[in-house]
Amino acid sequence: MNDATADAMLTDLGRRLVAGSLSDAAIQQATEATPDFAILPWVNVVKIGGQSIMDRGRGAVWPLVDEIVANLSRHKMILGTGAGTRARHVYSLAIDLGLPVGVLTVLGTAVAWQNAQMLQYLLAKHGIAFLEPEGFASLPHYLMERGAVICQGMPPYKLWEPNPAIGRIPPQRTDTGCFHIAEVFGARKMIYVKDEDGLYSADPRRTPTPPTFRASACRNCSRATSTIWPSNAQCSN
Repeated sequence: MNDATADAMLTDLGRRLVAGSLSDAAIQQATEATPDFAILPWVNVVKIGGQSIMDRGRGAVWPLVDEIVANLSRHKMILGTGAGTRARHVYSLAIDLGLPVGVLTVLGTAVAWQNAQMLQYLLAKHGIAFLEPEGFASLPHYLMERGAVICQGMPPYKLWEPNPAIGRIPPQRTDTGCFHIAEVFGARKMIYVKDEDGLYSADPRRTPTPPTFRASACRNCSRATSTIWPSNAQCSN
């Protein structure tokens, strides 16, 4: 195939991408013309809080496990776990040792991984598997066969985590990672399981203020719908 024939087969955007710079602002703008394809439009991504749920042990985790099992026949779920208090401890040690943001991200990911492993063992008898991001190509199979799959919530940036504007705490953590999963797969809903009744602009335990968004109040977040699911609520919608 000669160059002229190959060029004729390209779309206008294709010709611009081949001939131009990928840093060109006009070309970048043109790439938004095609809508994203929803890969798994029927799946719900459920982020299970590390500090708010997993760290509280049996009293919080077992009722949640029962709720997940009760919904396996009705909802397809990607269950992502947070890191919680243990990650804060390891961050403090790593910062005291002078380690960079990328290393802190690796350490925080390991803690979220531990929580995902514990949740997977609790759900193992129901056939629920744990997948690393490298295994996400198998997500549709596990979801169609068993109804749910478990992953740790940290984005897979690890050593390549961008530095924050201030300080050394990794800016992209498990809430963000789970939202990215929902956005990439075009999920039906993004559900955050927390022990508060909404989203706050400050820690409600230290600064009593009304929540910015109430629990069960949905809002459009790009292509996913985000819901705050309190730990005593039922996933029935």
